[in-house]
Amino acid sequence: MELIKRFDVEDGDPDKDILVVHGLSHSGGSPWYATATEPAWLRQDLFNDSNSNIIAFNYDNVFDSDKPMCTRLGLESVARQLLDDIVAWKASEGDRPFAILSHDIGGVLVKMALVIASGDLGKYSQVLYSVYTLVFIGCPHKTSSIESLANGFAALIYNARSIPDLGLLQAAKLCATVTTDVNHLFLNSNVPLRVQIISVFSEALDPLDRLGAYFVLLKNGHARFETGLMISQN
Repeated sequence: MELIKRFDVEDGDPDKDILVVHGLSHSGGSPWYATATEPAWLRQDLFNDSNSNIIAFNYDNVFDSDKPMCTRLGLESVARQLLDDIVAWKASEGDRPFAILSHDIGGVLVKMALVIASGDLGKYSQVLYSVYTLVFIGCPHKTSSIESLANGFAALIYNARSIPDLGLLQAAKLCATVTTDVNHLFLNSNVPLRVQIISVFSEALDPLDRLGAYFVLLKNGHARFETGLMISQN
């Protein structure tokens, strides 16, 4: 797990911070960074005119740890690390408004963090009250059944090309269970009433296409969805 870090320094005096949290398919760095030939897609496509810091939270492999993130204990541990890193960032950078953009299971992590913050205002009130927008990309907010959600996670894990040691089906079931629990906690907290929530998802009929959906903001301000297994973008 890495600390939050600035990766795209904004000229001038930023008026807000935008935190990005990667999903299951990628580590935290490569989906966001600029390369020698291509600018960071977040800066170019989404926040080109924004006077903001874009910062990233990088966590370890979801499954390969003593407390895997597909369990409640493991998810809470990483969520508290996320909150503590935001507190440390604000202590050094100032208390600017905060937006959070997260992808698939990264969105579940963000929800867990905000649920914890809402229950521990003595420690995390500054974090909770500074968040003004949440953008969820391909985050499983609800499902017809845990079995259906587990099937979706199984396909996502399989296509991430990293089968966990505990087995594909067991990992998928654990992810589905903890996601369902966190969604319930999030809906019953006061967080959805305090922030603007934007949820981006694919309407593709093919489940494999839905797993690889990502959001593209066009120059004219309209949006479109691209589908397919994502390699270089998160």
